[in-house]
Amino acid sequence: MARSEAQIQPHNIYEIKANPTNVHWGYFSAAVKPALTVDSGDVVIIEDVPRLDPSEAERAGFAASEIPEDYRAIYREVKDRGPGPHIMVGPVYVNGAEPGDVLEVQILEVELAYSYGYNRQRPSTGALPDDFTRFWQRVIPIDRHKKTASVAKGVVVPVNKPFFGTMGVAPHPSMGRVSTAPPGVHTGNIDIKDLGTGTALYMPIHVRGGLFSAETVTPPKATVKLI
Repeated sequence: MARSEAQIQPHNIYEIKANPTNVHWGYFSAAVKPALTVDSGDVVIIEDVPRLDPSEAERAGFAASEIPEDYRAIYREVKDRGPGPHIMVGPVYVNGAEPGDVLEVQILEVELAYSYGYNRQRPSTGALPDDFTRFWQRVIPIDRHKKTASVAKGVVVPVNKPFFGTMGVAPHPSMGRVSTAPPGVHTGNIDIKDLGTGTALYMPIHVRGGLFSAETVTPPKATVKLI
């Protein structure tokens, strides 16, 4: 069966780079205004910022030129934070998406966007709270070309499969502001390492437009298709 001209037209491609106007820090909510509106099948390139204060990156020896102004501006200007820690980019409103539908997110490509990441442990949190009784943090250099990270002297590990740890849609308006820390009906903080390039995620939609947002700890630049 021949396809119509409309069916063979390429989809639109959009890009969202995190800045103070298109992030919501630590929560999902149906009240967040869309940062972008797309049609089903459109492609969106999303670039986040590290969940690390820019001043800490500089103290670790990274050049000021490696820290974009929008990254600094987010930490300087975005004061409405919590209850969770994640810096979410979006949301993206998908035309035609209605409560009861399912949003398909096809992850077309994921690449590293920064030359550093971090590892940290806070008291009374994490997997081993009894063994880590004080705050601990290390800023880790990343070779974006070799896709490796120098985690300690003589210890280099591959980072060739980056992924978005937190992706989700807005919860039902009756739930108000939902923390990004635990996963839930909105999807959220799932940290599935296999959810990288070439995979897809399916999420139930609770509000018109879906209101899709994404975040990661060591930010990649991800290209996704929303259907």
